[in-house]
Amino acid sequence: MEPGILDLGLLGLCLVYLWILSQRPSRRHTFKTVSQFGLLVLVKKCLHNLRDYPIAKVSWRKPREHQEHLLIDIIKKNGNTEYGRRFGLQEVKSLDDLRRRHPLTTYEHYRGYVERMMNGETNILTAKTPASFVRTTGTTGRSKHIPLTSKINLFKRIRTTLNLTLLENYPDVSLLQKQLNLYVSPRVSRTKSGALIESIGRFSDEHRTPLLGYTSPPEGFQLETIYEANYIHLLFGLLDRDVGVVHVGFMNLLRSALRQLSRCWPDIVHDIEHGTIPSSLELPSHIRASLTAALGGGDPVRAAELRREFEKGFSGLMKRVWPRLRVIHSVDHTGIWPQIERSWAKGIEHLPLYFGSSEVFTCPYLGLNSMNVHGHVPLPSVVVTEFIKVEDTDQSQPKTYFMDEVEVGQCYEVAVTHEWFGFYRYRTGDIFQVVGFHENCPILQFQYRLGQILNLFYEKLNTNVVDEAMKAAVARWPGVSLTEYTVAESSLVPEDSSEYEPNEDLLYYYVFLELEPSEKSITDEEKKTVDEELRLRNGDYDRLRREGSISHPRVHSVRSGGFEALRDHVLQNTNATPLQYKVPQKLRSFSFFQIMLAHSLR
Repeated sequence: MEPGILDLGLLGLCLVYLWILSQRPSRRHTFKTVSQFGLLVLVKKCLHNLRDYPIAKVSWRKPREHQEHLLIDIIKKNGNTEYGRRFGLQEVKSLDDLRRRHPLTTYEHYRGYVERMMNGETNILTAKTPASFVRTTGTTGRSKHIPLTSKINLFKRIRTTLNLTLLENYPDVSLLQKQLNLYVSPRVSRTKSGALIESIGRFSDEHRTPLLGYTSPPEGFQLETIYEANYIHLLFGLLDRDVGVVHVGFMNLLRSALRQLSRCWPDIVHDIEHGTIPSSLELPSHIRASLTAALGGGDPVRAAELRREFEKGFSGLMKRVWPRLRVIHSVDHTGIWPQIERSWAKGIEHLPLYFGSSEVFTCPYLGLNSMNVHGHVPLPSVVVTEFIKVEDTDQSQPKTYFMDEVEVGQCYEVAVTHEWFGFYRYRTGDIFQVVGFHENCPILQFQYRLGQILNLFYEKLNTNVVDEAMKAAVARWPGVSLTEYTVAESSLVPEDSSEYEPNEDLLYYYVFLELEPSEKSITDEEKKTVDEELRLRNGDYDRLRREGSISHPRVHSVRSGGFEALRDHVLQNTNATPLQYKVPQKLRSFSFFQIMLAHSLR
């Protein structure tokens, strides 16, 4: 190699490293990790600025055009599969053709095809052999298995949108500050043909380099139990004073971790001081050895600093232990962020994640720097999207609308066509409201899932209405706030249960509320407000109550720990994983109901 070329190469490396240092990387980075991860961030930043974001911006301006191009590309790749030939997909030349020629579908339409793919047959739904099968939780019905041909591309897309959101809204946050990621590794299984069955959020070995951007070593992301995973992530997170972002899938997982921290912080501070991990933690021996080595023998100075802050109390603790922490990146599907902000997270902002589902309908949240309303924006170049008016969702083949045909204020169910899993006009059951437009692309606010609707007669109480009613009712009670809730229909209770009321001929709802303070009992007058707020928000429910067709709701106060017990029971008895778990707003199993009843104040 000529000296001039060598000199230019060295100059380039020096410039790259100077850029890395200018990003104020976390002091917990080593030279090796900051070089590896810094180079990855720089490459992704360039790709983001030169390719990904420009494509997204153009697609938001011309969504119909990009949807047409995407559909043609999907047909080109998968049209010659067995499914494509059977349904004449090669004859589809436009979005209107798709709408005329192919029916709207649900998972049962594909179940037989998917089972054949799981047994090893190829070229069924997708020309490319699936890399894995994504399993849905099964908490609202029988589990589904979604064939996914390119999970690594999906993760790259998600990471791009996350970084886009951060950089657009918090330019002072450095991507080289390590992030605390509260992650619990989902268990995996395999099909008869040996393909992976996993959850959508599982990190694989392909993601090892991106993991260098998190406070925990890569081995910490292999832990499959909530307590152990939280402990390790909190341990390494607190060791790093420079954390800039806390990343957690759902806000209830953050609350659970903070509650755990309030009990075990003396042990964590001891471990930071001495470089140890408690023997009581159930860790595989090779992971324990690796994590212990990563602690580096302990950090007494950091331990003393943390101990002083913990002894002051938990109010505003997160900002005190992480002075550079700017944002919590999470989905808050139950509205508990204000409680966390008032107590632990004073001075820190919340940035919603993208909206995502196992069916790979992904919409980034761009933030108020880019939009004038809260909501998520679909990516027209990633998923073909159709919208069904909410009043038509009972029909099997209702009229659909494309992105340029929807109306602000209207609520729609979303149907998707996707290259990566080979489903066409697939009804997700997710209901969104269009709250505005970004460029020419609709801004969506998630409302509820059709499978979570409460219905004793024909009142159809969706979870959005129930959520508003619960919060409004508790707001009328002095000295308490609502932490969590769930509801069950009385038809769930069998006649041989001690909770069954033989003298009650009418149906009714059970309402379970966790309050703060947690041992607060609910008076009869307060219980009536739950009924009143539901009646104010749903005319059919009000009429059925007025006519005497539905009895008053049975309202129970749940002790602290009750919803954690429900979570543990759901994780043990369904296909749900800690990453996917959300408190079910509708209890669909009598065993779930029993857990809630056992933790209720009498």
